Parts: sequence; C-alpha cells; structure tokens
Amino acid sequence: MKKKLNNIIRNFKLSLFLHSLIPILSVILLLLRTNFMYIRHNSFGFLKIIIYVFYENWQLLPFYLLIALALINLATILFIYNEPFRKVILSVTPLITAFSMVSIIISPEILIFSPLGEPPTKLISLELGGYFYMGLSTVFIFSSLYTIKKLNFLKPYFYNLALLIGVFFISSFIHENGHAFFIILSGGKITGYAPFPFLDLNNFAGYVSWQGVPQNLIPLVMMGGEIFQWNSILIIGSLLFFKRFNPWISRFLIMLIIIAWLDFPLYSINNTFGIPHWFVFGSSSGDIVEFAYELKIDILFFNIIAIAQLSMGIFLIYFKLFKDQQYQDLLVITKDFKKIENLQL
Repeated sequence: MKKKLNNIIRNFKLSLFLHSLIPILSVILLLLRTNFMYIRHNSFGFLKIIIYVFYENWQLLPFYLLIALALINLATILFIYNEPFRKVILSVTPLITAFSMVSIIISPEILIFSPLGEPPTKLISLELGGYFYMGLSTVFIFSSLYTIKKLNFLKPYFYNLALLIGVFFISSFIHENGHAFFIILSGGKITGYAPFPFLDLNNFAGYVSWQGVPQNLIPLVMMGGEIFQWNSILIIGSLLFFKRFNPWISRFLIMLIIIAWLDFPLYSINNTFGIPHWFVFGSSSGDIVEFAYELKIDILFFNIIAIAQLSMGIFLIYFKLFKDQQYQDLLVITKDFKKIENLQL
C-alpha cells in the first residue's frame, strides 16, 4: 500500500501540487472578501425596479465548489485505484468547473447564495475575485487534463466529450419534438421552434412555443418532452440489450440514455429552487413546474419521483462499472494462472 502510494506521488507530482495549491489560494481569497462580480437584478420583491449589486467571493458558490473539486481530485488520485471510477471522477470535475465558469457569464443567479434581487440577472463586470477564480479554474482544468493524460486517457476523453456534445444536441431535439408532437396532436399551432441549443441567442436552450392548444390538453403538451425522453430510454435500452454494436456506437447510445435519464430529475429538482434546467441554461420554471401548477399537484411529488429516478440511475451505473472491473480483474487472474500452468508443464 505504501509503495503504491509512493509511486502515485512520484508519477503525479505536478497534479498533486496544483490540486493542493488551488484550495489554499481559494481559502485565502475567500478570507480577503474581495469583490467577485457586479450584477444587475431586474426586480426586487414586488417592486419592478433594476438594481445593481457587488457580490464578494464568500457570497458566491464558485470558490467553495473549486475547493471541493480540487480535494475530490486529490483524493481520487491518491486513494481510488478502481480505474473506471478514477477516470469518471477525473473526467467530470473539469466539466463541472467549466460549467461554473460559463454560468458566471450566462446564469450568474445560480451561483449567489442570498441574492439581493430576483432573476433574470445579468453580469455587468467581473471584479478582482472573479478574475482570480477564472485563472484558478483554468489551472484546475489543465491540471485535470494533465492527470488524465498521465492515465493515458486524454484522446478517449476528448472523443467522449465530442460524443457528449453531440448527444446533448440530439437529446434536446428529442425533447423539443416531444412538445411539438403533442401540440400538433392537440390541434394547436407551433409559433416558434428551436430544437437545438444555441439556435436562439435569447434562449440558449431549445424551445417550442405554441398557441391554440385546448386548456385541458396543456398538461399533455407540457409533459411531451419527458414522454419522448422516457420512450427513448426504453427503445435505446432494448436495442443495447438485444443487439451488439460497435463500442463507440454503444457508448453514444449509453450517453443518450444517461442524458435522457437526467432530463426529468434535473428539470423537476432544479426548477423547484429556481435553477435553470441544465444549471447553466434552460428554463428556471419549465415543463414540470407548469405541469404541477396546471394539475394542482405539489411539486414535492415530482421531486420524490426525480430522486428515485436519479438513485436508480446511479445504482445501475455503479453496478455496471463495478461488474466490468470485476470481470477485467478475473480475466487478468485467469491469464496469470494459465501462464503458471504452462510454465509448470
């Protein structure tokens, strides 16, 4: 154990140094309480006024998140020897950091612990603390990528990232066409259609707008995106169960299932707290909240279903990774036994 730990420290010296330095500098910046960003809030309570507010480092999530992610990476490098889990964790943490950096620009309200105004908010300028955060986050991302490179996983990581982006666009297409399908089925008229993210600069997520849908069928239209996503999970899951695909096609389909699986839980839980669907972009009060309002059902009911769906997904992913690792270990042991038998013969 000690020898293994010494080898890790020697092989990942730069990564360990940077991942140790980032939390220390982040704590110092939190204690200094410098301004992080200057924000415009479009309303305050019932008064429809515009207010401008400076927020300090300690009033916002980013530095706390960066400290947590750096410590998670440190623990992963030093103490987690299960390769699939190690790669998953080291792959996800830089993405979360990049999400946080983008959200400062696009959706700063999700980073404020106690907003002094209400959304929508707009970033007016980054201040000293914000620039330090952007710098430390960039170092963290490059340090994470360097660690991934040391694990000989950099090229697959970027391939997987490209797949993930493609999957996200296709998932958005499925979701929005679910709404469109039920709008047409209900006899309504589509007045706006952007099935992919970023097609409309005023609405970074995809969307479908409509008119003429009967009042009693609006809940069906609201849930159309989720109905299509749940169906896609069943169809793709069945394909993967009954048919073998090329490894990259299988990975693509598995990612599509994961995004579809996250769609409902994130919509329900995030929107309950006024957070955009996909944290950085998407509606802050979308399909599930409106569906609950239309049917006068407590949103807590949907959050319980969302947590159950998330828990089931986490269990399935863990079980799959754990079993695959056990299978690989068994193959190695079997090969070693065969070598020993051949030598004895």
